[in-house]
Amino acid sequence: IRDKECTLNLMGMSRGDIAAFEIPEVDWFERMRERLGNESLVFAFAKVAAADEVIQYGCDETAIHRQSTLNQWVRIKNPDGSIETVIIEAVGILVGGTAEVAAHVETTFDRGQELLEKVRVELGPLADELLPLKNGGVNMHKLRTLMHDTCNTANATAREIASLIEKKGKEFFGDGGWDDLPDERKKVLDFLCGNHTRGLPVDAFNRRFERWLDEEHDERFKAAAAASGSHSRLEKSGKSLLRAMSKLVHSGF
Repeated sequence: IRDKECTLNLMGMSRGDIAAFEIPEVDWFERMRERLGNESLVFAFAKVAAADEVIQYGCDETAIHRQSTLNQWVRIKNPDGSIETVIIEAVGILVGGTAEVAAHVETTFDRGQELLEKVRVELGPLADELLPLKNGGVNMHKLRTLMHDTCNTANATAREIASLIEKKGKEFFGDGGWDDLPDERKKVLDFLCGNHTRGLPVDAFNRRFERWLDEEHDERFKAAAAASGSHSRLEKSGKSLLRAMSKLVHSGF
């Protein structure tokens, strides 16, 4: 009863409402979480649907506790001319792992279009004013450039997404209509993330330095390990050395 009284006081309800008031169960909060996620997706894709084109689409796959997840975002030009980054999905679960990234992206866009169409039904005559669908609304053919990290999986995913853009374009305009579009309209530009790209020369240096150590000082490393009774850990790899040091000094999860 005391818990209910505290809750009612926070909600501005009177003591007489205690008997009729029921504290939500866990499943209520779970349903609210799902609804909020869908609502967030509607607002994000509403901006995509109202834009003439998507200036840039980006995604990044990463594993969290060995579970593959995906982040998705777009850069769009709003009707007032301002450029905005819109987060579509954060830590989305990839059921099939990295191999299913392109299929997950396609499903996300299809789901976004489906959600908007349901909301437009509820809006009735105000749908075109409040929730316009320009150039097909939430359609992957509107993606003009791609941005991703530098790994082989991301590069392969970008190629698959580019193929999906052409597929969706032909479905929307028809084969002939898509072919008649200017080449610059059908071209999908592919960019690597700058934060990842600047690590490429570092990786190249690490590989060459490790190879040099192997070629020039391999016998010295073996001799040093033998002199210590093979109890010492000698690293030729800069990455392995940093990780070994981190394990020694790190505590906690």
